[in-house]
Amino acid sequence: MMVRYFCAAALVFVAVAPQALACVCVERGANRDHIRAAEIVVLGRVVALELRSKEVEGHTVEYTVARIDVERRWKGPNQSIVAITTCGAQAITCTCGVRFDLGGTFILVTDNENQVSSCGLTRLSYPSDDPLVAEIERAFGD
Repeated sequence: MMVRYFCAAALVFVAVAPQALACVCVERGANRDHIRAAEIVVLGRVVALELRSKEVEGHTVEYTVARIDVERRWKGPNQSIVAITTCGAQAITCTCGVRFDLGGTFILVTDNENQVSSCGLTRLSYPSDDPLVAEIERAFGD
């Protein structure tokens, strides 16, 4: 009887474990350091989402490319639209991915190669009262 409960519990754990795993983030230090090290620091609105895939170690991995209409640029190329990538897709969640909402306004602080993750500072924002905007402005002397 005890073996049946153990097997049932093990089956439930295996079935839900991939969805239950949390993103493991490495300590990045002060926000100011992360902001200064970023390739792109912008405030913008998501105007398009595209699903792409690539092969990694024999598996197909999906990721999202968000096209951002730049409203405010502190750092990065002087472009009106930037393409930002994050792991996962709208239907297949990556625990470290940023969930972009079409039409949403985001503060974007990229890691390398215009990528963002939930471990970074990128987030949906209401710029009029977001303390991160003030912190970014202080970091760049605005």
